[in-house]
Amino acid sequence: MERRLAAIVAIDVVGYSRLMAQDEEGTIARLNAAREDIIGPPIARFGGRIVKTMGDGILVEFLSVVDAVRAALEIQRFMAERSVGDPVDRRLVLRMGINLGDVVVDGEDILGDGVNVAARLEALSDPGGISISRAVRDQIRDKLEVGLEDQGEVSVKNMARPVRVFRVLLAGEASAADEAAAQRTVLAAEAQSFGLLMGRDDAQAQGDLTLCGQTFIEALEQHGGQAVDRVGDGIVAIFETPVEAVQGAVEAQVAVATLNQGMAPERRVRFRVGIALGDAGSSGGAGTMEALAAPGEVCVSPEVHERLSGNSGFDLAKIANPSGDLAGFRLTLPKLTESPVTSGLPLQCQALDLPLPAKPSIIVLPFKDLSPNAELGHLTEGIRIDVQCALVKISGLFAIAAGTASCYAGRDVTAQQVGRDMGVKYVLEGTVQSLGDRLRVTAQLTDTDSGESVWAERYDRQLDGSFLVQDEIVERIVTALDVELVGGEQAKVWRKTLRDPKALEIYYKGLQRLMTFDKESVAAARQHFETVSRMAPNVTLGPTNVAFCHYWDAIMGWSDTAEEALAQAAEWAEKAAAMDDADGQAHIILAHVHLLKRRHEDALRIGQEAVEIRPLCANTNALFGNILIYCGRSREAIERVKNAIRTAPVYAPWWVELLAIAYRDSGQYGRAISAAKEAIALSADKTAARAILASACVAGGWLEAAREVADSILEMEPAFSVASYSQQHPYRDPETLEALQDRLRAAGLPG
Repeated sequence: MERRLAAIVAIDVVGYSRLMAQDEEGTIARLNAAREDIIGPPIARFGGRIVKTMGDGILVEFLSVVDAVRAALEIQRFMAERSVGDPVDRRLVLRMGINLGDVVVDGEDILGDGVNVAARLEALSDPGGISISRAVRDQIRDKLEVGLEDQGEVSVKNMARPVRVFRVLLAGEASAADEAAAQRTVLAAEAQSFGLLMGRDDAQAQGDLTLCGQTFIEALEQHGGQAVDRVGDGIVAIFETPVEAVQGAVEAQVAVATLNQGMAPERRVRFRVGIALGDAGSSGGAGTMEALAAPGEVCVSPEVHERLSGNSGFDLAKIANPSGDLAGFRLTLPKLTESPVTSGLPLQCQALDLPLPAKPSIIVLPFKDLSPNAELGHLTEGIRIDVQCALVKISGLFAIAAGTASCYAGRDVTAQQVGRDMGVKYVLEGTVQSLGDRLRVTAQLTDTDSGESVWAERYDRQLDGSFLVQDEIVERIVTALDVELVGGEQAKVWRKTLRDPKALEIYYKGLQRLMTFDKESVAAARQHFETVSRMAPNVTLGPTNVAFCHYWDAIMGWSDTAEEALAQAAEWAEKAAAMDDADGQAHIILAHVHLLKRRHEDALRIGQEAVEIRPLCANTNALFGNILIYCGRSREAIERVKNAIRTAPVYAPWWVELLAIAYRDSGQYGRAISAAKEAIALSADKTAARAILASACVAGGWLEAAREVADSILEMEPAFSVASYSQQHPYRDPETLEALQDRLRAAGLPG
C-alpha cells in the first residue's frame, strides 16, 4: 500500500444545512459556480488535486505546503469579494483546514491521520478563515508573509496526541486581542412552553411555537436584526451594534408577552435570550448567555455590557457564576414580560402558567414541627410522605409530587399563591407536636380560589400500634373532594402498615436520610430500612426502600461493584413486590434491573404493573418512560415523562433529558433540541444533555450547531468517547443505538 507525505486541505461551507433549507436549488447552483470559478482555478494554478467532494465538503492534495496555503488564501479572498452585497444569511462562507502529514493512497483517494487532522482543523476554523497545524506553520513561516495566531494544543479525534493549531490572519485581519471591536452582536433565543414540557396536544404546541417564533423574529427585524438560523425551535440573529440587539430583544420579548395575554395558559411560550459579541456562523457566547436566562429574560455578556456603557436606557444587574466571578448581566424588562411565578422557587417552575387539571387537584405541603427543639422532624415529614403515598394511588385525583412540594419548606406562603404556582385547586397543610406521651396532628384543606378552609381537623393520638392518623387524613380528603375509588384502590390506599411505633420511627428517620441523597446518607438510610424489614418482615416498606438504596448505589457509582449492588436491588425488590401490600415502588426498581440486564419484555411488563398501582406517582411515571424509550416506544415515553413533569414541576434535570431523548427518537428533532437545552439550563456542568443535544442537531441537519456542542463536551470531559457513552443506553434495537453512535461521531465526538 503506497504512502506519501502530502499537504492536505479540507474545505466545507459554513451553515450549509441552513442554506439548503432556505433555498436548495439556489444554494447548489451557487456552490457549483463557486467551485468552478473561485475554488477550482487557484487549486489548479498552485498544483493541487481535488481528491473528492462530499456534499459541501472538498478534500484537496498539494505537493507543496507553501502552495497549499497560497491557494487557500486566494480562495478565501475571492470568496469574500464575491459575497459583497449578498444578504448575510445567503452568503457562501468557507472554513478551511491545512495539515502536512503522512497519507495512505487508495486509488484516487487518500486516507489516514494526515487527512483526519486536516478535517479536524477545518472544523476548528472560523467562518471565512483558515486553520493550520504546527507542521504547516514550520514550513511557511520563513516563506510567506502571513500573520498567525497560536490557539494552543487541541485534542483531535482518533489521535493519541493533541495538535497545535494556528489561525491564519487574513489580509487586514487583527488577532483575537484586537478583533472584538469588529465583531457583530449575536442574539440567541430558545423557546420554553407548557406544550413542550407538559401538554398533550403536540400539533397545537408546534403551531404555538411557530407563531411565537415568527412574532419574535418580526420584532427583531424592526431593530435591524437578521435571523440567520433556526436550530430546532431556537433562533439566532445578528445585529450591527449591541444597542440594536438589546432594543430588538426587549421589543421581541414584549411582543411575545402581548401575544401570550390572549392565549390560554397552557398555550403560552416564552424565550430565553442571550446576547454576546460574535459572528453569524456561531451562537457562541450568546448561547452561553441564553443558558443563564430564565424564560422571558434577556442576559448579555460582559463585553456587550461594556459597549452599552453610558446608555441610560438599559437597566442591567450583574450575574455571578458559582465561583462568584462575573458571568454576565441580566436586563430589566417591562412588567408585561414578567414570569408568572413566586420568587424563590426553582428554575423549573419559572415562566410556566400551569392550568388546573380536570380532576380534583391537590398539593400536600411540608407539615410543620411545633416541638420545642424540632425533635419530631422525622415524624412530621414521615406523616406527610405517608399521606402523599396514599394519594398517588388514587386515579381520580391529581397530586403534586412530594419532592416539588418540599420547595415550600420553611416559607411563609398563602394557599392562593401555591395554587397559582403549581396549578392546583386544593392545598393540604399540617402541624405535628408532642403532648407528653401523646401526639397532636392538625390538618387543614384549603380551596386555593377562595382561600377558605374546606375542612380542618385535630387528631390527638397515642404513638403506638393504633397510630393511623395518616389514613384518617386521606379518608377526609377523599370524602371532601368527592373522589370515587375504583379498581381495588380502597384496599391499596388504606392498607394498614407499620403499627409498631419503634419501627415507624426508624422508617421515618430512614426516609429523612434518603432525601439528602448522597453516598453517606443513602448508606445510613439503607441501614434504617434493613432494621425496619427485620422488625416488620411482612410489611413492604422495609425491603422496598432497601432495594431503592442498592439501586441508587449502582447507578450513582457509590458501591464497590455495580453488579453486586444491582443484584442486591433485585433481591430486595422481588421480595417486596411479592408481598400483599406491595405499593408499586419495588416493581419499578425491579423493572429497571431487568432493563439494565437487557431483559426488555420483563422490564415492560413489571414497569406497567408499577404505574397501574401508582398512576399519579411522578417518579414511577418518569422511570417507566425511561423503560419505554429503550424498548422502542418513544412516543408513549413522551406522554409518561410529560405526566411526571406536570405532577412534579420542580423535576429532576434528568427527567427532561428523558423527554429530549424521546423526542429525538420519535423524529421530533426541534423539540428534542429545546428539551435538551432546558436540561442544560438546569444543570450546566453535565455532558449527558449536551450529548443528546449534539445527536439531535445532527439528526435534524444542523451540523454546525452539533459541532459547537461536541466541542463543549470535549472541553468539559476530554476523555469522552462514543463507545463508553453508548454502554449507558440499553436499547433493545441495535440499529437505534448504531444511529445514535453515528450521529455523535458526525458531530465530531471521538469513537
